[in-house]
Amino acid sequence: MMSKAAFNHSLNRVELGVGSYMHHSSQNQSQTQHYPSPKELNMVTLYSRYRFKPKSKLKEYLDIKTNIKRSYYLLVEIMEKIKVIVRSEKLYDPKNPSIIMCDPNLETALNVKDLHVTEVRHQILKHLTLVRHQNWQLNYNSCFIKRGDISIPPAKTSNVTTAQVSNKDVKYVVKPLLMGLLRSECDEKDRTKAAFTFDEVISLLFKYLLRRRGTLFDSRNIKVARVHLDPLGRALGGIVRFHRCQAENLLKAQMSPAYPVFLPYSTAE
Repeated sequence: MMSKAAFNHSLNRVELGVGSYMHHSSQNQSQTQHYPSPKELNMVTLYSRYRFKPKSKLKEYLDIKTNIKRSYYLLVEIMEKIKVIVRSEKLYDPKNPSIIMCDPNLETALNVKDLHVTEVRHQILKHLTLVRHQNWQLNYNSCFIKRGDISIPPAKTSNVTTAQVSNKDVKYVVKPLLMGLLRSECDEKDRTKAAFTFDEVISLLFKYLLRRRGTLFDSRNIKVARVHLDPLGRALGGIVRFHRCQAENLLKAQMSPAYPVFLPYSTAE
């Protein structure tokens, strides 16, 4: 476990936003090196001070929205301001609030139409330059925002358990509305199948998306499917956007085991 003094010294050498870390010993180069944990690096990133790059569209956006012009911001302050704007202006999918749907002004600021809440920090950091020679702990102590990233609502799932999905042989029945769309992606021999493995269903979904990639995706963020004008949105519960990381949970909500599933368990000899 590194000492507090060693940790504080090492944090002064952290290069934020690009993930690199440098440690220079002031005594002996053979001395043991200490590295902060991912959680500690996250705190450093959030509570360090940054300045906006010249001609940043995000800075222009925040200046107008907040009516306040500042030379420096903590990353956590910028994230909080974006979160407040998104909530107050309802710039999200009501059925899938983890997806931010930018209006024209926010799209110009972030250079993307839609993004998952976990992608916000990365987009913001593109506009920032780290201010050198600062003490992030003093920033943390003086900052009233003591939260982490924007919270993500839990995804809705069905009675398909992780244990069942990990069993490659379990077959599932997909709800008719979704199955009607996915069946068009089946091979000829599978067009009349009633039950599919989970891997087969996820493969059919990605085939469906790939075939329509020209209309369902913005090239600036191909991880978000824009299904508001496609029947897939209705088939997945009425959503208008979803991120690639949500695909499995969205499918689980539309599937049920085709047969009774008996999970393995141990018995005493």
